[in-house]
Amino acid sequence: MNYADLIQRGLSAADMALLDRIGAAADPAGVRVFLVGGAVRDIIAGTASPDLDVLVEGDAITLGKHLSESFNYKIKTYAEFGTATLFTEHATVDLVTARTETYSRPGALPEVGPASMEDDLKRRDFTINAMCFSLNSGSFGTLFDPFGGLDDLHAGTIRILHRNSFIDDPTRIFRAVRFKCRFGFNYDADTELLMKDAVARGAVGTVSGRRIYKEIRLIMKEKHRGGMMDECSRLKLDAALAPGISFTGRLLEPNDMVSYAASRLARCSGSDVVDSDEYWTVYLAAALLPDSIGSAAIFADRLDMNSKERHILSECPGIDNKTIKTLHEPDAEPSEITDILYNMPFPLLVIAHASGSDAVKGIIEDYCNGISNVRLEIGGRELIEMGLQPSEDIGRILRELLDLKKEGKLPTRADELAKAKELIAEISGPE
Repeated sequence: MNYADLIQRGLSAADMALLDRIGAAADPAGVRVFLVGGAVRDIIAGTASPDLDVLVEGDAITLGKHLSESFNYKIKTYAEFGTATLFTEHATVDLVTARTETYSRPGALPEVGPASMEDDLKRRDFTINAMCFSLNSGSFGTLFDPFGGLDDLHAGTIRILHRNSFIDDPTRIFRAVRFKCRFGFNYDADTELLMKDAVARGAVGTVSGRRIYKEIRLIMKEKHRGGMMDECSRLKLDAALAPGISFTGRLLEPNDMVSYAASRLARCSGSDVVDSDEYWTVYLAAALLPDSIGSAAIFADRLDMNSKERHILSECPGIDNKTIKTLHEPDAEPSEITDILYNMPFPLLVIAHASGSDAVKGIIEDYCNGISNVRLEIGGRELIEMGLQPSEDIGRILRELLDLKKEGKLPTRADELAKAKELIAEISGPE
């Protein structure tokens, strides 16, 4: 069956134009090129695919440079992986050299070598991702499906390609969880048994912290992150990552109480209370059961988190036990409540709101309504007088100063000026 019409319906005009040019550039050299992986799966399933990966039987970087020179595309190459990324005004595509992968030990990054399309498909994680469409002009849209991925896609089945798949690369377990919950699929019976066996044998412990970090962060960016964390817990991935850690999706799904809390507090305070790059850590903190507080620091170490992420993760799980109890006390003094909230960074306020009772939510919203009236006593003029050149840095510094002011850390004008001088020095660097 030819899928040319389905591909055209499933992709934008810019994506199609780029794929057509890739095929036309490969034809004269006799190089076979294929759209591969998730994009094929999503086009067949009728869902949007954000990523375009093109498999090249040959040198993907050479082909990418030819296209870049011919059409003035921006290009970024990765010689160690044999890949190139092309950027047009409205489309982006990754060109990947067909390769084999061998693993020197479980959990290690693979050693790669050149291969045919058929061999490249054998190295992939699941049958639904081991399909490709030809992009060459004479066979455009022809589906190659050597492992029955099409049947599994229609049946909603997640199936690995070989029995050592989860031992070779345990991050595939996290990807299986994502696909199961994102698409509402089920694992093939053997796949689930092998997945549980890999976890029980300690396979997750063979993977570096940064690779685990990447997989967890991807889960936190999914719509069904709550169900995914529950599934991770069912598979005992939480305990495999750090002793004493327990995952739960109760604040994330079916009702995303974290996003609701962030939205409510943003309206109350008059500004975003969580930076966009912090959201995933806040979601992860919300997925830790309250009794995980003692192990949160170990978990942060396992994921090789930075200091800001580590602080959020280490503090949030204890909110149920430490803070909300005090906020619930009927004889708590208003000053005591204010002191507690003042000492809580905004991400922690979000978790406290999400996990608290209606009474607690009301207290936190009243507090944020109060800080919405907080204003700086200095402005851009003072920053320029201190030597900062007119630029976007002025706005950034003023926003950071206002956040600190709302947290009660800059009570006076002198404090604002001192902190502004410090921030300007960080930008200017040593003289």
